[in-house]
Amino acid sequence: IELARPDLDCDWVTVEADVTEVMMNEDNLVLECRAGYCDFHVLIEGPLPPESVPWDLAESRVRIRGVVATIFNSNRQMTRRFLRVSSPADVVSLRVAGKKREARLVGSSQLLRLNGPGPNDLVKVRGVVTFDLPGRGMFLRADGGGLWVQTARSPETSPGTVVEVEGWPREGTMKPFIRASGVEILGHQASPPPLMNSAGKLLDSSFESELVACEADPLNVFRGADGATLE
Repeated sequence: IELARPDLDCDWVTVEADVTEVMMNEDNLVLECRAGYCDFHVLIEGPLPPESVPWDLAESRVRIRGVVATIFNSNRQMTRRFLRVSSPADVVSLRVAGKKREARLVGSSQLLRLNGPGPNDLVKVRGVVTFDLPGRGMFLRADGGGLWVQTARSPETSPGTVVEVEGWPREGTMKPFIRASGVEILGHQASPPPLMNSAGKLLDSSFESELVACEADPLNVFRGADGATLE
């Protein structure tokens, strides 16, 4: 309750809260939290080593130490509260050891559908890796087509690795994705072939996160810090 007081701005505090979401915003770590009726976020400025991102803090109770920061409107009224925290070590899990919550095995096509698993349901989804982005996640080919799995900590995989991911469904721009708390390798098979189609048809939302191929004429190449872009 005290955290919602506007006059706490710039104070050094310790607060207990429930983490509802863990995410990366460019190089910065953001934890969405709730303490009583006060919704706020924790900001840890990066860049951070991929292995230090605490994805497992989601859906847990934590103790946070940081500086209170506030977003005010033009009338000097508080519109959003957040905490500036120095490092992930200043966020301590208060999770009590006990029986592990069981995840339900579902198909990726069931995620966020009517009567399907929602954002608070811990699920398992199986698929074959089509592309791996170490430190960020992986793309899978599952029963519902392409699926993005967000995870900074996973075993070493490559195209053709069969995995089972455990985590929570989240809304994506085109289709749901999984914010994973764990990834288990089940085996290996041949790398999945890309789905061949015309460029126009590949813009359909059903191809989101899918491994695809099309024929085109290159017009230009742009090279930058993130690699080469073909126009």
